[in-house]
Amino acid sequence: MENRQKRIDKRFKQLSTLFFVLALLMVSIVFVREYILLKQNAAFFNEQVLEDAKEDIKIEVDARVDEIDSVKDLIFNEFLSDLEKRVTDMNLAANFSVAQLPITATLEEKQDLYIDMAYQFNLESEGGLFFILDQDGVLHLSGRRKDLEESSVLNTQDEVTGVYFFQEMINTVLNSETHDGFISYYWIKEIGGEPILKTSYVYYIESLDLILGTGVYDVDYIEDVKTELFTRISSYEYDSEDYIYIIGYDDEVIYHVNDSFSSSDLIAIKTLDGESFHETVIDTLQDEDFLFINYYFEFDDLNHEKIGYVRRIEDWDMYIGRSFVVDDLIFEQNSYIEKLLPGFILYNLIILLIVIGIVALIKKNLSNSINDVKDEFDEQNKIIKKMSFKDQLTGLYNRTYFEDVKLSYEPCTEYVGVIMVDVDGLKLLNDAFGHSVGDKVLKSVATILRNTCSSEDVFRWGGDEFVAIISKTTIKDLEAYEKIFIEEIKKIKINQIKISASIGYSLSHSCSDSIYDIIKYAEKMMYDHKLLASHSIKRTIIDGLLNTLYDQYNFEKGHADNVMKYALMIGKSLHLSVEELEKLKITALLHDIGKIGVPGYLLTKVEKLTDEEFEEIKLHAEKGYRILSAYPELSEYATYVLFHHERWDGKGYPRGLSKEDIPLFSRIICIADSFDAMTQDRVYKKKISKADALKELVRCKGTQFDPNLVDIFLKLHKKPITK
Repeated sequence: MENRQKRIDKRFKQLSTLFFVLALLMVSIVFVREYILLKQNAAFFNEQVLEDAKEDIKIEVDARVDEIDSVKDLIFNEFLSDLEKRVTDMNLAANFSVAQLPITATLEEKQDLYIDMAYQFNLESEGGLFFILDQDGVLHLSGRRKDLEESSVLNTQDEVTGVYFFQEMINTVLNSETHDGFISYYWIKEIGGEPILKTSYVYYIESLDLILGTGVYDVDYIEDVKTELFTRISSYEYDSEDYIYIIGYDDEVIYHVNDSFSSSDLIAIKTLDGESFHETVIDTLQDEDFLFINYYFEFDDLNHEKIGYVRRIEDWDMYIGRSFVVDDLIFEQNSYIEKLLPGFILYNLIILLIVIGIVALIKKNLSNSINDVKDEFDEQNKIIKKMSFKDQLTGLYNRTYFEDVKLSYEPCTEYVGVIMVDVDGLKLLNDAFGHSVGDKVLKSVATILRNTCSSEDVFRWGGDEFVAIISKTTIKDLEAYEKIFIEEIKKIKINQIKISASIGYSLSHSCSDSIYDIIKYAEKMMYDHKLLASHSIKRTIIDGLLNTLYDQYNFEKGHADNVMKYALMIGKSLHLSVEELEKLKITALLHDIGKIGVPGYLLTKVEKLTDEEFEEIKLHAEKGYRILSAYPELSEYATYVLFHHERWDGKGYPRGLSKEDIPLFSRIICIADSFDAMTQDRVYKKKISKADALKELVRCKGTQFDPNLVDIFLKLHKKPITK
């Protein structure tokens, strides 16, 4: 009996051991199988991440290239408008002089006077020069080619195409109902130079049988295009590993997020094959428009393998690109595995304990555990993905979410509408009040757009751009949304500034329209609106800044008016032109606009300022410069504002310029500003008499002030004062 029990126990132990081994073997097989699948899924995940990353940088670079064309058109149209205005102004002035001639004056006498007026304009002009010819092709006045005057130019050919462009000019104005038009051709700007593309505006004066014109060369405005483009790109948010770069074919680093990155650093970059990155790009772009390139990036403390997308910039001998770090993608793959592996091992151990003695249930429990882990992973992934789809500032969906759902928009089965909005003057508001105010503007615009469209598909598209996508809509609905949005945006004022935004919309036309096509149409309409309203928008913002300054400090309005008055007195004594006086007037009004960014308590502090506080006050000149420099048409005034606290002896701020190195307008404003400051009460000082103020100007002439301008100012007050 005892032996039988021993045999049973032995057999039981043997069966138990065998059972355990079989269970362990089955779990091991399942474990190996599932681990292989995990690795395969991770590899597939990595490939998808790589393709998505390449597509992201391609979309960004292509968008910036499209932006180049948009900026070209914008600035070129401004130059064309200026050409037309210059011809119109000159024609009005010349016709006025011709009208003063006796009624008996002959046509030839009238023509001679008209041509002489144009000649005088050329002598005084700083822009393009005027030319005049008649229907017979005789050139009576030329800008620089004096050798062609009083001779027929009908057979003069375009230096590149061979077209007889003077004949084309004559045909253009004679066949036009308005007797005017634009024409482009290649012409030599400087005698002995190479032909350059030029665009002219020509106008036919029927009463005098003369054709008047002036033009602009491509090179005259292309630098403005580049400046505007680089300003925009530098305003976008990038980090030290993910950014746009622009490189010249001649090794010049045109734009890079790191200012210390130089041509020598560029040349040192090698591809994975050991070839020069820069030379490989240039060689490829000779035949192709773009390329993807793998290379090693070694700069400062960085050492990464990168993949870049590079595209040629037509006509500029430059290329533009963006790259990403390959290691970041490998990290995502490893992170993918690390997140799944602990749960995977845990569930196998649990199954191992459960299936001891129950082989039949091992597979079933293992399968259930796998599904549980997968469901948990999917749920967590959904939560993380949802968070990554939201813009943290506005709460709207971001560009990443759009890329994820773009295929859900089907223009073939239903009409899809797009509304695109761009906040006007955001950079100027950021420079004036700080990014916290700019953030308030963005959140306000986002709320209005979301409420207007009653749509969940509203995206923050870029730094200051928003896109709303509306399904099952009509063009009338989109027009109504536009009207409501414009009315609502007019109600918003932040820091006394009326907020404005440009808006465009588009509706799908056919099945061939992709969602990107519809967005592109809406974007074009938006930029057209922005172009038409750009001057009034900027004027509104500048006026708002001035009004905010005046509201905060009631003495600033009177101070600005007085400075303008004294400055114009000096300017008129210098016999400045009407145009220069107008610029001087605007400079005087804007000279303290940088104080909008200075803490208010410093401007009204009664006690003496500390050294640190005075340094803060001195920054208002540079802050005013940054505010006005945000727009090309105000950049000239920005320079005058920056230097209006420089001294004649070079001891001023912010740059320590001296004598004639200081712009004339800045020297004038310095005297006017100081004189008014001395003769007006402030919370921190009492005013002095004008006589004493004039004596102070005399005391400081040649040190703080331009001595010649001080003498002129003294004569205006008709009080000779000795030093």
